[in-house]
Amino acid sequence: MLFLAIFGPTVEDTLGRIPFLALYLLGGLAVLGSQTLIDPGSTAALLGAAGAVTAILAAYVVLYPRARVISLVFVIFFFTIVEVPAVLLLGLWLAVQTYFALAGLTFA
Repeated sequence: MLFLAIFGPTVEDTLGRIPFLALYLLGGLAVLGSQTLIDPGSTAALLGAAGAVTAILAAYVVLYPRARVISLVFVIFFFTIVEVPAVLLLGLWLAVQTYFALAGLTFA
């Protein structure tokens, strides 16, 4: 939800409220549908919120491919503020989410 709070308002300003809402809901439905196809016998309650957030982040990358984001980076006991490409930050987010899913660290 942190990534949605950071990147969502910019996408909403560009697309408008109704298209933003439609993108968010369609992203959630797409993940819900794909999860149902993968495991139709699942009894876990699914909402697709992660897919909805991913759709918004993908829209951000498409709309602003050269954008840079100010980030706080921790290095052992020190931290610094750096400006990194948004594509790199969102790619790292996607890699972490994929790792959690493959390692069974998600809660369902």
